[in-house]
Amino acid sequence: MGWWATELRDWAGHRSRHPLGRLLEPVPAAWARLAEALPALTDARGQPVDAGAAFAVLAPYAAAVAEVETAVLGGPVPATEGVAAQVLAARLAETGLGAVPQSCQPAEEGTAEREQAQRAWARDLLAALPARTGSRPRRLWSSLARRRLEQAAAGRTVQPARIRCTCSGAAGGPRAAEPERSAAAPCDAALHGAGRPGQSQRLQSVPDWSGLSATRRARTRRPMRALPPRHSQANPQCPFPFPLPCCPTSPTSPPPRRVRWTGSAWRASPCRCVFPTVPVAMSKVAAQVDLSVDLKQAGERGIHMSRLYMRLQQELARHEITPAGLRHVLQGSVDSQAGLSSRARLRVRYEALLLRRALRSDNAGWKRYPVEIEAVLEDGHLKLQLGFGLEYSSTCPCSAALSRQANAARFGEDFTGAQPVSVDAVRDWLASERGMAATPHAQRS
Repeated sequence: MGWWATELRDWAGHRSRHPLGRLLEPVPAAWARLAEALPALTDARGQPVDAGAAFAVLAPYAAAVAEVETAVLGGPVPATEGVAAQVLAARLAETGLGAVPQSCQPAEEGTAEREQAQRAWARDLLAALPARTGSRPRRLWSSLARRRLEQAAAGRTVQPARIRCTCSGAAGGPRAAEPERSAAAPCDAALHGAGRPGQSQRLQSVPDWSGLSATRRARTRRPMRALPPRHSQANPQCPFPFPLPCCPTSPTSPPPRRVRWTGSAWRASPCRCVFPTVPVAMSKVAAQVDLSVDLKQAGERGIHMSRLYMRLQQELARHEITPAGLRHVLQGSVDSQAGLSSRARLRVRYEALLLRRALRSDNAGWKRYPVEIEAVLEDGHLKLQLGFGLEYSSTCPCSAALSRQANAARFGEDFTGAQPVSVDAVRDWLASERGMAATPHAQRS
């Protein structure tokens, strides 16, 4: 959910990463508002108090969906209550009694009571669904949700059915006496109704009849309505008068552009590091690596990810992390793309374990230091950037100042009126429990 929120915000700034963004980010829709409303889906997973609370949680999400849907698909604005009802209906079908509000929960733990509570909640959602609102896809989805809710309210379970063509001896296969179809009429009659000339193709539902009697099988087996012929401009009955567009070649798609970095992000890999101060001169460490290349030409579909991944697994374990070793890995990554890329970037994160001597004794101990190395090979030039962290403990200066202030105040309270104050009295006071009013705390930086 968090990833999609970030992606939708990037769509608003035309910085998409998902393939859908290449097609949808040019549309002036409220992508940022939809991203802000996504947490409502997470909140809706809990069990609401009543029906009003269930719809109130999804209200921001439903309003954002209605606004984005109108901008993308056109048509009238869908009712926000209907959008929320469809989300709640999908949750009811997925989780069952866990989606029913607390006010509708059964008083007794029984199968009949549980089913009755789910049917009552399905009837409430069915009443909240509008008849016809929104664009055509929204109306289709609303019709499916309405049909499922009607089945759930009646206590019946909707089961998907398999489809086969009645003109075939087997599901999806031609008859033995049927002549071979040409390339202009492929054998997909079960999808678009193209069969022998003059013959009406019909589709038949084939449910799972295991366990049913012969009488119930005959009563259950009913033919379905025939589908319209395959969509084409010459077919006036086709609901889709044109084929669906291909996203990369659609005239509404944004122009192709170069990709700055793409590749394998933060994978686990062993690395060979050189530590001069360690007795073992060469050691392997567990690291997180990010290897990326660019697409230097606009319009390229993608990189050879498998080649990049294999090189990442093999070369880092073979070459130590030195400028020469990093150059070898990066140059090999560029060469593996066969002309698609001109530069490469490698980022390595690991923890270096170094043996450090104690400050006031001859002992030593191991200490870890987080290290991050970024290497970029561009136009034959290698750029290196090293980052590391040093942790140390010390006394907080603010806490030390407050401690001294508290000690001075207590000293003044204990020695008020004592004139003169001897050195032995002050020494004894400092050695007692009264001599430390507050202890300064340590801090790690």
